Amino acid sequence: MFQFRDLKRALVPTVLIVIIFVLLKQARDEFERVETAVRSRAPVPNIVHFFLLGDSNKVDGQDGEISFIGATCILAAHFNQKPEEIRIHTNYPRLAGKYWTILKAVIGDSVLKIEPRARPTHVYGNLLSSTFHATDVARIQTLSKTGGIALDLDTFIVKSLDEFFHDEVTIGWPWEQNIGTQVSSRIPFCFPYFLNISIFSW
Repeated sequence: MFQFRDLKRALVPTVLIVIIFVLLKQARDEFERVETAVRSRAPVPNIVHFFLLGDSNKVDGQDGEISFIGATCILAAHFNQKPEEIRIHTNYPRLAGKYWTILKAVIGDSVLKIEPRARPTHVYGNLLSSTFHATDVARIQTLSKTGGIALDLDTFIVKSLDEFFHDEVTIGWPWEQNIGTQVSSRIPFCFPYFLNISIFSW
C-alpha cells in the first residue's frame, strides 16, 4: 500500500533537483549579463590618477604640496605611460610649491588636471581610521566611475602599463605586501571587501 511518507521520500529529491536547476540557470543568466556588459564597455582609458588627501579638519586655507618623490613619480607616469590625462585628486583648495610649478611647466595644463574631491570618512557605515584608508576608498570610487590607472605618489613607472588594458581589473599585489597599483575599466569592484572592515585588522 502506497503511503504518504513514500510520496514525501520521492518528492524531496525531485524538489531539490528543481531548485538546483533554477539556481544554476539564474547564475548562468547573471554571468552572461555581466559578460555582455563587460564586452560592451570601452577599454581601460589611458588616464593616470594620483591622490593627495589631507585631514579634513586641517586642509581649509592650506595649500597642498607635492613632494620631490611625488613629483618624480608623476613625471615618470607622464613620460613612460604617456597618458591622455594625469588627474590629481585632492581635498586641498589649491596645490602649490616648487615641484608643482615644475610639473605644470613640464606636463602642461592640457594633461595635468586637479580633481577636487572630499576626503572619504566612512564606507558602508564604517569609520575610516586614517588618510591612507580614505585614499584607498577614493581610489576605488574613482576607478569604478571613470576607469584608468591609480597610482600612489611613490610609485615610479618604468614602462607602459598598456599590456594590462585588455583586462577589466588588474591589481598590483606583491607577495606578502600591500595592494598597490590598480588598473581598471569602469567596472565596480572591491567594495564588498569593506562590508566587514575592522580598523584593527586593516
